[in-house]
Amino acid sequence: MRKTFQEKLTREFKIAARQISLYGTEDAKVLDSSTSPVYNLTRKIKSDIECLKMSASLVGAYSLSANQVGLGHSYFIIAKNLRENVWLNRKLDKEIHYNVYINPKLNKASHLQEYGWEYCASFPNVRASVKRHDKVIVKYLDENLEENEKMLTGFEARVFQHEMNHINGYHMLNWEISGGDIELIPGAQEDFPNFDKALSEYRDILSKLKREHPEMFNNVKDEDNSSEWINAIRNNSGMFSREGEFMQKLEEAIKKDIEMHEREGWTVPQNPNIQK
Repeated sequence: MRKTFQEKLTREFKIAARQISLYGTEDAKVLDSSTSPVYNLTRKIKSDIECLKMSASLVGAYSLSANQVGLGHSYFIIAKNLRENVWLNRKLDKEIHYNVYINPKLNKASHLQEYGWEYCASFPNVRASVKRHDKVIVKYLDENLEENEKMLTGFEARVFQHEMNHINGYHMLNWEISGGDIELIPGAQEDFPNFDKALSEYRDILSKLKREHPEMFNNVKDEDNSSEWINAIRNNSGMFSREGEFMQKLEEAIKKDIEMHEREGWTVPQNPNIQK
């Protein structure tokens, strides 16, 4: 039987690859941790970058950040040949080649922003609608620590901003990223009943805050922009600091669902509809 590319990588480079941290598991705390700048391209950091590439390739991820595999420095990788709106390809049969972004910065961004569904290797079966700049000018260091400036547009710009959130210790479940516009992918609700219920409560509380406290949103230019009105809440002297409470509820809910599946003896499914 012909082995898949991932099986070959697993056999040949098993020690080099790392497990991607999944939300709801014990090692998920790294997803809330920001990373440290790279000052010198040491042998260890070079090895870690190769480890990140290997870890991404094993699951068919087109982008991945250092802290998603427990590495503490500020860099991420994005596939050189992205496919529009494809975040993962679990049927991968050939190697993905990546660009490396070390100490990345977003220098300029277009006024135009668009909503789009985002997926993440650390959040199986979850998607979030996030508003992103359609065009960005970015600066970063490459694998030789040479400075680069590049304009990114469309989906590539979205992926860059998604990974920038990761290395800064944020992810798509945070209020200021998605505004609570999060859901399980179609068909996954029955497999994650506790998480689905917690997500509904999470969205409801945000709608309630906006409905009951309109005075907090008087300066919001775009009422449809969830990120702006979440920032309005946070900047208000009487802000509602409830995100931590709901993050804990979401985490506890997904843990219950994962434990349920483990007792039944099967592995939690991993975004079956990502390949498009």
